[in-house]
Amino acid sequence: MFLLWECILYGFIMIYDLSWIKYLSIIVCFGWLVSKRKEYGIFCFILVADYLLLWSEMYEIGIYLFMVVQCFYHMKLNGSSYFYLFMFAIVYPHLYFLGIVYAVMTLLNIILAFSKQHWLLITLVLLAMCDLCIVIQFLIQMNIPYIWWFYLPSQVWYTKMVLSNKERTIVKEDQR
Repeated sequence: MFLLWECILYGFIMIYDLSWIKYLSIIVCFGWLVSKRKEYGIFCFILVADYLLLWSEMYEIGIYLFMVVQCFYHMKLNGSSYFYLFMFAIVYPHLYFLGIVYAVMTLLNIILAFSKQHWLLITLVLLAMCDLCIVIQFLIQMNIPYIWWFYLPSQVWYTKMVLSNKERTIVKEDQR
């Protein structure tokens, strides 16, 4: 049922590109995880960040919240504790600086997920594609409708994998 709802919403996003439909699709992911009592905490940050990025001018806070989400992903990947030093970016909350730090965090998580052959790699790559569309949109000052073409699948994949990966293990054991 979850995938059916998300497919319907995805179709509406492709046709109408309305912010409330986009946000509803994330609420459905959150609701599905809450109903299954599985790792919905990350979606609390995602919901607030998406709200800020869709309907406010508080982009810095939205990006910072997505940096927190990257920290959640990093914990899931059992990465280095040095990764969390990136959170000091709040000291200089400039939009460009936060964007660069977020991009570095995403890239490091992609590399780590790839090296561990972790299912989170797909989520991270889709998010990176979404972020690339955002950068292009910002540079050319035109609406790029492809952002949610990547973003929603990344969140749906994460939701499905959290529920299907009962032991929350990685595909390939750490080689340390």
